[in-house]
Amino acid sequence: MTGRIILCWLLILPLAAAGCSRQESAWRSSRTHDSVAAYEEYLRDYPAGSHTGEAQARLAELREQQEWERALRFNTPEAYQRYLSGYPDGRYATAARGKLSDFLLARAPDDASPSSEPRMQAPAAGGTLIAAADAAGDYRVQLGAFRGGEAAARRAWSQLSGKHGDLLGSLSPRVDMITRSGQNLWRLQAGTLGKARAKEICAALISRGEACILVRG
Repeated sequence: MTGRIILCWLLILPLAAAGCSRQESAWRSSRTHDSVAAYEEYLRDYPAGSHTGEAQARLAELREQQEWERALRFNTPEAYQRYLSGYPDGRYATAARGKLSDFLLARAPDDASPSSEPRMQAPAAGGTLIAAADAAGDYRVQLGAFRGGEAAARRAWSQLSGKHGDLLGSLSPRVDMITRSGQNLWRLQAGTLGKARAKEICAALISRGEACILVRG
């Protein structure tokens, strides 16, 4: 009996060693190629392999990198929103929110005299400008950014809150100054709100043809 057991082990050990060797070779190949396809192949062939955790972690990094590069390539609100929907706390989330915010910045009016009414940039055609935000905390809806000083932003608030009183009437506006390309802009936000309610308000405003993004308060 003892002889049979020893014989079985003598047969099993080489097979196990060969399996380990193949797995290590597959892992080295995945590391060398360092691509989504390579790590997916490793995980498909060795779902419980000794390097499964490492492969999954690197695969997630590469997929996020691909999505961010796609957003940069298309450079549209929809592309940045898609990235944020998948990676709200990702490595490039702050940059993506900044890109979305830039789509709300106002252009200079054609008539640049002091009495000219600054106009707010409209949303990109067919797009949604709701930006995914962090998981918890207070939120605001950003309604635009204007040249012409705080007064211009306040006038915009009066118009928007009057037109959409059902959505904005109970909110408090906030105006602060930011600088873009060496020029001062006055950013108009309203809140504070819970995340879910802020998203609802932004979605409703966009459906009515207004510009809006969700920002952390």
